[in-house]
Amino acid sequence: MLSKTTGRVLSIMIALLVFAGTVGVGFSLGFRYVLSQNDRFANFSTQVSAIGIDTPGAIMVVIRQGFDTSDIAAALKDAGAIKNELAFVFMSKLNGFDGEYTAGTHFVKGDMNYDEIMYS
Repeated sequence: MLSKTTGRVLSIMIALLVFAGTVGVGFSLGFRYVLSQNDRFANFSTQVSAIGIDTPGAIMVVIRQGFDTSDIAAALKDAGAIKNELAFVFMSKLNGFDGEYTAGTHFVKGDMNYDEIMYS
């Protein structure tokens, strides 16, 4: 049987190992996600660049100068391009698009996912 002190030290060490393992797995998954972004966005460049005013089902979204990501999400929701503003804002921050959007008139399609909309 272990003494009280040895039991506490062992419990703390196990808790630290579990915490370090969780952090390591989280870091690894996040790092792989970030590295895979380039591949995902490379596929979007050909699909998204072809959308214009003459594209069937195109939705026009006007992004004004000074709009932040929340304003853009609201404009996209009002236009019917997205359903959840908070999810768009979160995904935008996660993908590194927060603060990188260009003002102007943009065209998206209703069947585009959030990544495709961000890239356009």
